[in-house]
Amino acid sequence: MADCQIAIARSGAIEGEGVHVLPAGGAELVNAICGDIPKEFEPLLPFAAVFRNDSDKEIIAYAVSWVCTNATGKRLRPEIAIFDFSTFRPGSNFPAHTARLVSNLIGLGSGRVPVSDYTIQESTDLLALFKKQQSIVISLDAIVFSDGIAVGPDSNNWIPRWKAFIDAERTVFGLINEQQEWSTEITEWAKEGYQKAGLEFGVDDAGFIQMAAERSAHTYQECYILLRDYFAAEVLRRCKKDGVEATLQFVASHTRGKQYPMIRTC
Repeated sequence: MADCQIAIARSGAIEGEGVHVLPAGGAELVNAICGDIPKEFEPLLPFAAVFRNDSDKEIIAYAVSWVCTNATGKRLRPEIAIFDFSTFRPGSNFPAHTARLVSNLIGLGSGRVPVSDYTIQESTDLLALFKKQQSIVISLDAIVFSDGIAVGPDSNNWIPRWKAFIDAERTVFGLINEQQEWSTEITEWAKEGYQKAGLEFGVDDAGFIQMAAERSAHTYQECYILLRDYFAAEVLRRCKKDGVEATLQFVASHTRGKQYPMIRTC
């Protein structure tokens, strides 16, 4: 740890929006933590950062990266992407004028990381990785505000993938809400998704289609098609499990009053 230099990368575009990433220490750290941090995870704090939203807008998605360079010059780039598009209600994501801790151990500082064999091993592995590095540069790579404005270097193309996720859900659920004859088109999309993910239709969890989108698709169009197919497969899964009527009620309830933002860059 003593030999590892930790720095925070600056992004003029992001800071110009009133959003900042700061070292995790002092009063900034105290203000960013909700609840207690278990002692088992405290060694990770030097490798975390404080993400402060000083803007007047809520943030609905963000990505943070840790660019790690070891003594031989080899680079790794662990990153996290935090987003929840199940609701766009004000206050449900990252409200304005608040701060939170960001760490590769997702949820550290929120009081939501349970102490278990799995999380302790994850923490131990992360600590071992970071301690091998000569330098670590933490950077806030991309953010999306609740009004749809997206900013940041976005070196891993998260912004088009977030846009694809929102647009794909709107397409599938909108079709079901607006048309009585939707099953044929939904089934074709689902079949396409299973095929592209290398899965047998209807057998495996549709979540693997979403994973394929996150891992192999980097353009908006590639990701949009896979995620559209994922949502279609999820609809069919619900129909099989809960029945068509219950699925229709779920879709109607999920989308009622939901204002999908139009993701766009400045």
